[in-house]
Amino acid sequence: MRLENNQKNFVLCLLMALFLGVSPAKSDTLRQLWFGGEGPSVTTNSVTDNRVARINTDGSGLVTALPSPNANAFLNVQLDTNAGLFFALSADGKLTSGNMSVSALPHVYSGIGLSGLNYLPKGGTAQYTTGSPDVAALYSPDSKASPHGAAPAVFIPGPFGTLSNFSASYTLQSSSGPSNTAPYWVLQVSPPNDSDPNDEFEIIQFSTGPTLGPSTRIHVYDSTGKLGSYFGTNFSDLINTSVGAYKFGDMTVDWAGVEIGDWDLTTVGDTNAVANANISSMTLTFVPQGTLDTIQITDNSANDLAYAMGIDPIRDLIYIGLWGADPNGADMIEVTYNPLTGVMTTPYDPTSGTVTDPSHVLMNFLGTGLNFVMPREMWVAPRGNEIYYVDNDFGDPGDFADQVQLNGVYLVSTTDANPIPQQLSDPNQFPGNNSQGYIVGLAVNIPKALIYFATAGAAPGVGIASNTIWSMPINGGTATAMPMPTGVKLVFPNDTGGCLALDTDTQVLYVSDEGQGKILELGLSAQGTNFTRGSAIFTLDANHLTDGPNKFPSAFVRGLTFATTTGFTPPPESPELTIVQQGTNAIVSWPTGFSSFNLQSAPTAGHTGWTNYPGPFVTNSTSVQTTSPIVGKALFFRLSE
Repeated sequence: MRLENNQKNFVLCLLMALFLGVSPAKSDTLRQLWFGGEGPSVTTNSVTDNRVARINTDGSGLVTALPSPNANAFLNVQLDTNAGLFFALSADGKLTSGNMSVSALPHVYSGIGLSGLNYLPKGGTAQYTTGSPDVAALYSPDSKASPHGAAPAVFIPGPFGTLSNFSASYTLQSSSGPSNTAPYWVLQVSPPNDSDPNDEFEIIQFSTGPTLGPSTRIHVYDSTGKLGSYFGTNFSDLINTSVGAYKFGDMTVDWAGVEIGDWDLTTVGDTNAVANANISSMTLTFVPQGTLDTIQITDNSANDLAYAMGIDPIRDLIYIGLWGADPNGADMIEVTYNPLTGVMTTPYDPTSGTVTDPSHVLMNFLGTGLNFVMPREMWVAPRGNEIYYVDNDFGDPGDFADQVQLNGVYLVSTTDANPIPQQLSDPNQFPGNNSQGYIVGLAVNIPKALIYFATAGAAPGVGIASNTIWSMPINGGTATAMPMPTGVKLVFPNDTGGCLALDTDTQVLYVSDEGQGKILELGLSAQGTNFTRGSAIFTLDANHLTDGPNKFPSAFVRGLTFATTTGFTPPPESPELTIVQQGTNAIVSWPTGFSSFNLQSAPTAGHTGWTNYPGPFVTNSTSVQTTSPIVGKALFFRLSE
């Protein structure tokens, strides 16, 4: 910004880019565990346990990518990190794709970016105006409360993820209006998985100030009359408030905008309260919408089952083990996906119980000589040419597979015309009747040429001695039990979806223990055949560890998957100086959120000559400001942290 007084040859310059001590943005390699959660539909920690989520490998940084408000557990999660996609298989047989980016990042709309927004006059004027800077200009000829007042607004169309991960702020270039009023935020939100565009709720900022955050007071407007009264509630309290089976925080933010007018003006003289606001930028911080596409894999009413899947990001294929109603009994199907959009196509029609595209069935129950039934966890080799998996029909209770009893670790080629699984584990060591435990988990350690798998009892607390992790040569053979480190116990590795994940770089094995409701971290020895340390790093829901069957946890994780991703750390927010000429003085100010910054001045805009401005300074609820007399020389200002 530049102010000139020709009579006094006075120039004041605002330096927007010179902030000392402000770090640039950076990228970091993040080591993460993704998983599918299962538990009570709504928990005391405000987020459903039934969700797709991720944590850092030290157990910190829990972030939900996809909540399921209807008590539907997720059994398996797989990733295409190159495409930035996750794929989640839920207990109701649906396969969902979504964005892996689950960090709340700021999105700034300013300059020419303001031109593409939605301007709603609503009885006043709302328009994009070019200038220095460009602004979203709102003008209300009468801003008193409805029905007669005008309330122009500028809106940004979403969706912007869930309300629990949303915050916003705006920057005013200038404004005027009735006392104790300011432009306010208006959000339009809808229930999770809602498809009706006409039943949105409005969340309206009730307090003043440019920021919509945890302490903001709001009220909810519901034209349908479905909700109760939420007037003057803090934003943080609202998102934790239950509405039936979900919370306000689970709602999707469909639109976000800034409005002026419709103020409840009761002061004498406010009957014709003119107001305007010139907004130079709007910043929305949110997690991108998680869900991209959802398809039905199984028909639960026909007793279809699907627990495990693996991904080949080279060919854009998802392999899923399916026990279906088609004549083949079991199939390993190939679901294709578009890495740009996440759109998926399945070769199996669950409504008719038939395979509609045989070219995308790798193998089936009959074609393998009854040697393929129900994968529990699988791993696709990096080149996509092989799949390692564990298959267990749990002793075939109820004639599940015509009395075929499978319990083993298998390898199958994806390039053979008629692939036949090769059993790598010793059937004498782990019989098909599961007398030595059910094989339920799998991880492949290429650098050590080893395979890890887990065995479990029939349920938590049953067959405790068989709850063990084993190592085996990658080419097959006798497996060796791996005792838990001192002070660490394994109660029950979950039996569907996958309980093992391996970080080959650090040689750490992770185990989801359904019997404790925890994720265990186990450090591997140099040979990879023993554990050198161990600890529990994460508990999904500490409030539900004894309320499951036989007092075991009702909340735990499935489908544990390890990934390294690149995380973006945004630069710290920079304060903006404002300068306004008032008579023979210049008022210099900046937001109170940056009150620790020092105002400096210099006669030139070079790299030297800067000194702290002496003030005095006045701090109010919105800004820190000082008055500088206009004298016959140039003066430049900057902020220093």
